[in-house]
Amino acid sequence: MNTQNTIEKMNQLKLFGMSEIYHRSLNERLFTEYSTDEFLAFLVDTEWDRRENRKVENLHKYAGFKFHAEATNVDYTTHRNLDKTVFERLLSLQFIKQG
Repeated sequence: MNTQNTIEKMNQLKLFGMSEIYHRSLNERLFTEYSTDEFLAFLVDTEWDRRENRKVENLHKYAGFKFHAEATNVDYTTHRNLDKTVFERLLSLQFIKQG
């Protein structure tokens, strides 16, 4: 089996996340304790995560937001009538699980 050929094919198929992890696993002897099924699942999950992250990044870029805001950076010290406890409960998304 020609691993370089496999990596090139992954790149041609635009499986860049899988290609990167596969290449690193060969060079750094990573994931040797994984079974074939576990390693394949890890490669697929890595590719999935990479594509989802790129999708979110592109959506943010095309949305044209003026400011980059994160829920973890909310300023509760100013007079904005924000209750930190309520805000943190909302961020936990427990209300979805509770219906």
